[in-house]
Amino acid sequence: MTTSHNDLLDEAEIAELSAKYGTPKRLACALLSSELKALEFNERRRGEVVFPIFREDRILTITKDFYPKGVYRLPSGGIHMGERIKEALHREVREETGLEIVSARFLGIITYYDGGILLYVSYLFAIDGSKGELAPEDEDEGIIDYRWVSIEELERIAQHLADLEDDWNNWGRFRAIVHKFLYEILSIER
Repeated sequence: MTTSHNDLLDEAEIAELSAKYGTPKRLACALLSSELKALEFNERRRGEVVFPIFREDRILTITKDFYPKGVYRLPSGGIHMGERIKEALHREVREETGLEIVSARFLGIITYYDGGILLYVSYLFAIDGSKGELAPEDEDEGIIDYRWVSIEELERIAQHLADLEDDWNNWGRFRAIVHKFLYEILSIER
């Protein structure tokens, strides 16, 4: 089964989301398909939602039981083939945090290419309002801790991820991209 550009990046759906949540900034990145394969992405996903949750001037990060010690990152989750981006966003926020979204902003879209071929898409949403108790609904996620960080700390988190070694190197460099992008967006908004 081969995915097409339209399966991964549905501009009509993006236009609907933009009308409701704001126009996202866009970033295109080169990422080798071998790097993506090492990250264990598969054709059951058309991309991911990344959802920094804001409380006051702090942003929620997570760590999981199988991450290297001291690694925290923004929460995210896969968008299944055939699933709408908005549906995935609400589902993943509940699964990873137990929270319900009250208000959100569509901040960005990151497209990852290898030789001009679209491989993967990250949709970045800021959750400005949420309700509920912070606790993962999906125990299989392996989330063991949450940490609230400042906007300035995003840059350090991105660097820490990019510097991971050995088996975590590709994953860390990939995860660093969205953290750097969020930091840039928020720095411009100030």
